[in-house]
Formats: sequence, C-alpha cells, structure tokens
Amino acid sequence: MKLTHLRSKNSILLLTGQLVSMLGTYMQLFALSLYVLDITNSATKFSYVILLGMIPRIILGPFAGVLADRVSRKKLIVSLDMLSGAITFMFVVLLYRNQGLNLTQIYIFTILLGTITVLFEPATAALIPDIVEKKRLGTVNSMRHLIMTFSTILAPLLGGILYPLLGLIMVMIINGISFVLSSVSEMFITPPQESLRSSKQKEPFFKLLAEGIVFLKHNPIILILTVSLVIMNFTVAPVSMIAFPYILRQDLQIGDYLFGIARSLMMVGPILGSLLAGRLMAKYDFKKTIPVLIFISGISFILAAVTVMPNMPFGIWVGYFGIIFSSFVLGASVAMASIISVTTRQKYIPGQMMGRISAVISTFLLSSIPIGQALMGRMLDSIPAYICIMIFAVLVLLSSLIASVLFKKTSSSGSMGSLLCQPQQSKWITKS
Repeated sequence: MKLTHLRSKNSILLLTGQLVSMLGTYMQLFALSLYVLDITNSATKFSYVILLGMIPRIILGPFAGVLADRVSRKKLIVSLDMLSGAITFMFVVLLYRNQGLNLTQIYIFTILLGTITVLFEPATAALIPDIVEKKRLGTVNSMRHLIMTFSTILAPLLGGILYPLLGLIMVMIINGISFVLSSVSEMFITPPQESLRSSKQKEPFFKLLAEGIVFLKHNPIILILTVSLVIMNFTVAPVSMIAFPYILRQDLQIGDYLFGIARSLMMVGPILGSLLAGRLMAKYDFKKTIPVLIFISGISFILAAVTVMPNMPFGIWVGYFGIIFSSFVLGASVAMASIISVTTRQKYIPGQMMGRISAVISTFLLSSIPIGQALMGRMLDSIPAYICIMIFAVLVLLSSLIASVLFKKTSSSGSMGSLLCQPQQSKWITKS
C-alpha cells in the first residue's frame, strides 16, 4: 500500500470514529441535562452538568498534552474510547438497578467523561500530522471542524427525540456503543511517523511541559496566532452566546418559535466556514487571512449593535435579521480562523512536541470563554446591550490591527520567524 493511500485511509478512519463518538457524546450530554432538569426543576443544577464537564479540560489540559507526547497516540485514543464506553455501560447498569441516577452520580459521571475527553483531544490533534500529508492538513482539519459543528447541531435534535421516546438508559447505551465503534475504527489506523518520536519523551512531566511553554514563548508566529484566537474566543463567545440571545429575548421580545429559527440559522455560519477554510488556505497566506477574519468579526459586532440601537429608525425585524446575519458572519469567521490556526500549528510545530503545545494553547482558548462570558453578564446588568457589543468590537478591531502589524514584523525579520520557516531544522528537533 502506498503511503498516500495509507494516510488517506488513516484520516478516514479517524474522522469516522470521531463523528460516531461526538454524536453519541453530545446527544448523551443533552439528555443528561434534560434528565437533571426533570428530577430537580432547577436551572442552576441543570447548568452544572455542562460546567462540570469543562472544569477538567481547563485544569488538566496541559498535562494531557504531555501524556500525548510520551506514549503512543494511537494506543492512547483507542484505550480512552474503550474506557469511555466501559464507564458509560457501568453507569447504565447503575441506572437500571436503581431505576435512576442521583445528582452526585450524574456529576461524577460527567467529570469522568470530561477528564477522558481532556486526555483524548490533544492526542487526536497531535496524531493528525502523523497520519496526514501536509498538503492535506487543511482539508482534514476542515472536515474535523465540520464534524464537530454537525454533531453540536444534530446531537441535541437526536437527544430531544430519543430521550422522551426511549428514556435516558437507551441514550446512554447508544453512546456506549458509539465509543466502542469509534475505538474499533481507530484500531486500524497505522501512524507512519509515530516511531520518529524519541526516547527523550520519557523525561519528567514538568520538564516536558516547560519545554512546550518555552517553545510557544520563543516562536512569535505561533504566539501571535494563539493570542489572536484567545481574543476571538474571549469576545465572540460572550457576544454570540449571551448578548445576542439576551437582545432577542429581552430587547426585541422575540417569541420561542422565532428564537428557535434564529438559533438554527446562526449555526449555518460555522458550517460554511468549515467548507471554505481549505480554499482560503490554498489561495492566501495565513498572516493575511487571520487579521482580516478578526477584522470582519469586529465589523459584524458593530453591524449588530447598530441595528438594535434605541431611537434608530429600524423596526424589530431589522434587529432580528441583523443579529442573525452577524451571527452567521461570526460563526464563519471563527471557524475559518480556528482551522487555519490549527493547520498552521500542525505544519510548523515539531511532531514530538505537538501534544503538549496543542494542549497548552487549547487551555488558553478554553479558559478565555468563561471569563468573557462572566464579564459580558456583568456588563449587561449595568449598561445597554448594544454598548456592551460596541466595547467588545473595539477590542476585536484593535487586536486585528495589532496582529497584522506583528505578522508583518515576523515576515520582515528573518530571526523572528526562522524557527517556523524551517521546522525540521529547529533546535527542538535536534534536542530531542
């Protein structure tokens, strides 16, 4: 079998496994949330199910990346999917015997699966450059992002149908089966480059983690990409997930039906962005596209704010469709920026450091979301929503300008970009 055919087979197996696993996981998370709401009638306890799944990702992310660089990535993801399936079936038995799960059991279950997800994600991100040709990285990352977006849209629909129809136990059984099928698919992956990682990866955890942080600090292009994405997460998530729904329900007084339509249309942007990212990378340099995408996000903020300003000669419908259009643009921009950033990292970060660096970056990106959401929530209690969005727009536009200037400096200074221009000759390779 030719190497190109092998890599194509590997990427198909990995993406297929992820599609099955993500659908089952998101469907179960949605069903569990509904189950908690049914047995407690508490919105706060309902939200804890999602929150507890995020905590392990923030705390353990960097350590998970080190693990992905120390062991066989293929064996790790196969084992973790099997373990997830085993834990799910264990709680199925518990649910069946006790005719239900209490809150403590649900929270423990959520934390366990969240912890496994923490270990799984950096291993998967680090495995992709091992099994995919560099010229196909953009395509595979676009497909992976599309699968994630598709899963977040379809899974709640499936969960909303299957949970009342079949009950929580059947939803959990389906998810357990999805983990097993995913692990079986991943067993047939054959990483051609995994053997290239050296025995130096047996060094202490904290030393390897420190090396990853130092690498990030001394590689300006990766650092600029990371800071740019952190700012996008910090601003876009609060605006799209908190400010826009708040405006639709509180300011525009949109009913449930129209609100549901708006939320569905908002998801079209990430899908389109995932499909267009590959073409964008093929035509334009990432140093130009990332600042432009950030700038477009800032402009879309302003557009949404203007359409919902009081005392403007606009009706409710202009504000309604303004929010939808801005959400569409934001979703597409963030999707393309994320895919381009991930692909760039995979091309230029040494393979033996991919896990820990990706995990450190993911931790920064993930941590920025709740911070931005908390700030947005406090601001909405004090000042009008359109002013909150305008403030975030200024931050985004400034970050776009700064990123553009810094990228130009890395292009004009050979010393600043040398490590990334010739990654195979980097000191981090020879050192290992």
